[in-house]
Amino acid sequence: MKNKKKEGYFMKKIILMGLSLVMVMALLITGCNNNTSSINSDDENVSVTISFWPNSETDAERHALYDTYLEKMKELYPNITIIPDEEGYGIDNFMVLAATNQLPNVYRKPYTEPQQIINAGYARDISDIVKKYNYDTGVNPDIMKICMKDGKYYGVPYSGYMIGMTYNANVFKKAGLVNADGSLMIPTTYDELVETAKIIKEKTGIPGYAIQTTNKEGGWMFMNIAWSYGVEFMKQDENGKWIATFDTPEAVAALEYIKDLKWKHDVFSANVLIDTNELQKLIATDRVGMAMFGEGTPKSIVTKYKTDKDVIGYGPVMKGPKAQVSQVGGDVYMFSTNTEDNQVDAAFKWFEFLGLTPNVGKDYEKNLEETILADVETDKLIVPPVLKIWVNKERTSIDDKLYAKYSNVNPKLWTNAYPEGVKVQQEEPMCAQNLYALLSTAMQNVLTNPDADCAQIIHETNETFQKDFLDKQ
Repeated sequence: MKNKKKEGYFMKKIILMGLSLVMVMALLITGCNNNTSSINSDDENVSVTISFWPNSETDAERHALYDTYLEKMKELYPNITIIPDEEGYGIDNFMVLAATNQLPNVYRKPYTEPQQIINAGYARDISDIVKKYNYDTGVNPDIMKICMKDGKYYGVPYSGYMIGMTYNANVFKKAGLVNADGSLMIPTTYDELVETAKIIKEKTGIPGYAIQTTNKEGGWMFMNIAWSYGVEFMKQDENGKWIATFDTPEAVAALEYIKDLKWKHDVFSANVLIDTNELQKLIATDRVGMAMFGEGTPKSIVTKYKTDKDVIGYGPVMKGPKAQVSQVGGDVYMFSTNTEDNQVDAAFKWFEFLGLTPNVGKDYEKNLEETILADVETDKLIVPPVLKIWVNKERTSIDDKLYAKYSNVNPKLWTNAYPEGVKVQQEEPMCAQNLYALLSTAMQNVLTNPDADCAQIIHETNETFQKDFLDKQ
């Protein structure tokens, strides 16, 4: 599914694994024919190039589906030509193409990159058209802020998710961690997580907890823990320069927490160098009790491993010493600076057609129900999104009603993953992917060396991040 030539950066991989096949596919299907009007045949012709198109070789099924969408779009808007571009444009390649004015009209980027792109001057201001199509009022403001600067809009959301905790009910039952009503005795704090993981390991021999540590994924998950310990990773000084600020006791304590899970509490699996794919397999096959994942992962586990839906539970992230923080992630659509007004407008009509919009067309409820029923027939996990991108009440009321009607998760295993008190945290504004990589290395160091000095590792990581990345912005 991943275009390995251009799309090797981490967040794109996670989105495609966890969300694009579930949430976004639903949006694509439900959105068709939701347009409120057609363009007259005498309107001027316009072409717009859209990147991140499903790859014809690695994602042939979705590519074929998009071909049918192109045909339907052409029927509605004969004067609009959508030009597919299958490239994904990792940040390094993106910057080279942007500097030489070779970007497509519409490109898709993870939440980690918009501010870097906006600051570099490679994103077009689309404020007028955002307001024309009601994205300014119909999208979750916490998400829209990701693509904003100085009150102007430079992008719109494609997908989104929050981080939460996934549980294996079989493992909890073996450990005797089940309440009389059938609900799981899940922890609520990082300290309680340790105690629960120890009980699981002692009573079953199964690792109680595991966390991703490779492919930048360790740093991605570590951020949630560190923020909950009160860590601030960077700030901007009065001159606009970004300063790394995590050489602190709070960051050291968060890293020591990771180290202790292995060497003090012994709740990890023997192999501590694991990625999301491996961790999914472990929790799907009763070989680990708890793990942090994006909200789309339980759906992927059930689909990929045919895991019984009554085995997988989900809930909010743990509370830390200072806060309870869940990172939001996803992708956004942005526009190259040489894109004309009519091309931006054409792209928004394409978004409307796909259902990537806060607006509700006349067939929205019917199409959404058909999509959910198709998932029911193929035995997929049906659960509403935790992070709501769209806040238009007309749309959200339909979404809530239909998901409540068809949800097939065990309510005793699923708790509200976005309760009051959980702070939603955007990804760090500058060089986040690079920071993930450095923090992943730090985690690997403390999980493979019982004598690792957490304070020294944090100090060196902070210095490296400043010198090799922030100083070059």
